[in-house]
Amino acid sequence: MSEARPRLVAIAQPPWLGSSASDMIGEAFARHGDVLWLFAPWQVPDSPARSAPAGLLQHRRLAVPPTPRGHSRGLLRAWRAAAEHFNAAGAGRLAREFFAESSGPRVLLLGWPQDYLLAGARWADVVVTVAFDDMAFLPYFERSRNIIRRQEVALARNADLCLCTSNELLASRRAWGANVATCLNGVDLEAFCAVSVPRARLRGRPLVGCLGHFDFRIDVGALEEVLVRCDVDVRLVGKSSNPELDRLVERFPDKCVLAPAVSPSDIPEIVRAFDIALLPFKVDAATRAMRPLKYFQYLAMGKPVVTSALPELLPFTKYATVAKTPLDFAVAVDAIARQLPEPSQVGAERRAMASRAADGRATCNAAVDLMITMAHERRDRRGRDAARVASPRAGQDVSRSSRLHL
Repeated sequence: MSEARPRLVAIAQPPWLGSSASDMIGEAFARHGDVLWLFAPWQVPDSPARSAPAGLLQHRRLAVPPTPRGHSRGLLRAWRAAAEHFNAAGAGRLAREFFAESSGPRVLLLGWPQDYLLAGARWADVVVTVAFDDMAFLPYFERSRNIIRRQEVALARNADLCLCTSNELLASRRAWGANVATCLNGVDLEAFCAVSVPRARLRGRPLVGCLGHFDFRIDVGALEEVLVRCDVDVRLVGKSSNPELDRLVERFPDKCVLAPAVSPSDIPEIVRAFDIALLPFKVDAATRAMRPLKYFQYLAMGKPVVTSALPELLPFTKYATVAKTPLDFAVAVDAIARQLPEPSQVGAERRAMASRAADGRATCNAAVDLMITMAHERRDRRGRDAARVASPRAGQDVSRSSRLHL
């Protein structure tokens, strides 16, 4: 067995993997110990530890069927089947072997759905989960909302620590009785603030840009108003699963482009070309807990931003324009496009706000320090208990397989 270095097994989840948060969590942990990311073939990590010491971070692809598609109970059954395949492909064995190579503290990091790697929980000192969405309010689960909510509550309560990516999620998980900590969506300031901000134009018109996954949460009406009323080009960068948006792009081939998603490391160069950045989200139960990372990335690069009135963003909108209706979006974009500000003092103030409100590295470093401290304390406490009471009951807390089967 090797030296007592901390070990982290992280389960790659499609909504979280590849985000700068997972990137920075991996980097932060790899400075203290060793990291193993387990992911399915459809999950392609960019580089979750670009600056980590060589050899301390490993990736393993597992032979798992494609991510399930569907709705409601059918989707729940498909995810359960995918989880069984994930474990059958050796996820639990890989976690056990990786943990066994070190006598140090062991941390298991789970996203959602929670049963991707239940088999690995029994060998971890601390199980950490990440709350990045209010899953019960997503329309995919409209007919299974109560089931999803019960699973979310059970996972948050049974994990040793629940990291929350917004204040709304933090409040709800705390109300459920979970042990919570903030891990707010934050910017890799080294990557974004260091990039220069010259403007680029298509056919001489201002370029309005938006990055992300364009799903049911996007306010297509707001984009339509911008395309109809403003003399701008619109570039959408990311995957679309919204048929209404796809039809809108087809209606305006000369003004609107839907470009493929890019890796996190390429985002700063994409944003650099924007004259105006958009966050056109609907404001409803599904977006109430959202604290979009892209907002702070736009600010970090000094870009003018027009955003929906998302509750989590309202405290940080001093240097942005809040649009409450689709028409408001068009009016705001048109006003900014007619007199584009130079990237001067206003841009510097936006970057300063992003640095104060969303320093992702500081947040992730604090989260990793908390994980490792908890794992050390749990391991020390178990050692004392085992020495004091040599009975089968003393070892029951080591196995979480029953605790986490929800």
